[in-house]
Order: sequence, then C-alpha cells, then structure tokens
Amino acid sequence: GRIRDRRAPECFELPRQLDQLAPLRSRIASMCADQPESFVHMLSLAAFEAATNIIRHGGEALRGAPLCIALKRDDTAACVELLYDGLPFSAIVPEPDLSGASSGGFGLFIMENAVDRVSYDVPLPGMVRISLYKAFFAEENPAMDGHGDKEHYRP
Repeated sequence: GRIRDRRAPECFELPRQLDQLAPLRSRIASMCADQPESFVHMLSLAAFEAATNIIRHGGEALRGAPLCIALKRDDTAACVELLYDGLPFSAIVPEPDLSGASSGGFGLFIMENAVDRVSYDVPLPGMVRISLYKAFFAEENPAMDGHGDKEHYRP
C-alpha cells in the first residue's frame, strides 16, 4: 500500500446533511493520528460545530450545494477549512446562556474554545470560508506560549 504524507493538504466535499458528517471526524483523526486523543477530539468538535452551523443556518436555497473541506497541517499545527456557498454568519461570539433557558447559541462558543483560532473570510463573492487552527504542543510553540499573538499564527 501507499503511505500518505499527513502534511499534504486533503480536500473533499460532503453533502450538507447532518447525518453525512462522519467522514469529517474520521479524516481529521487520520490527519492528526500522531497527536493526543484530546487534540483530535477538540479539533473534530470545532469542525463538526462549524459544519453543523453551515447546514442549519445556510439557507434552503443552497441546501444542495456541497460543503468543501480542506485539511492542512505542518510540523506545528493543524487547520480545517470549510468553504461553502452562502452568506457569512456573525463571527461575534456571544456568551452562551448556561442557565438552561436556551437550547442554542453554543456552537460559536464551542468553536472558539476548542481551537486556538477561528477565522472567517469571503474569498469570492457568495463563498464563505471558516478556518480552524489548532497548534500542536502549544506549550513548546513560541508563537502560542502566551508571549506571542496567536491571532497572527497561521500554518
């Protein structure tokens, strides 16, 4: 068999259906197989939340358009990019209502707290990209150790 270089970007499409997101988790796990289980879990959780928000709030008109995903990594971090047709949603993360009075509003909060950085941009009119970055061994990475600015970190 062929051994795949986990540093090579992997791009794939998924249908915008909640029950079709399992490959997202398995491919992140494969890309980050050399990382602790907690790392894989947090990056997968953020990616799953982003995909779920896109599917739930992307609008009916574009329901048939695929969700395009790029998985990237280098020696210091992993990145999951989700590219989709549609309108961007607010990148402002409100404090979630933890009283139990609300059944929603947790997705953006979970994404922001599961990874080191979340970025939103519009690379082309009508296209939106959500990028999720998570550093390996953050305590050993000077850009991520509290002395640098993690907002400027990009693999």
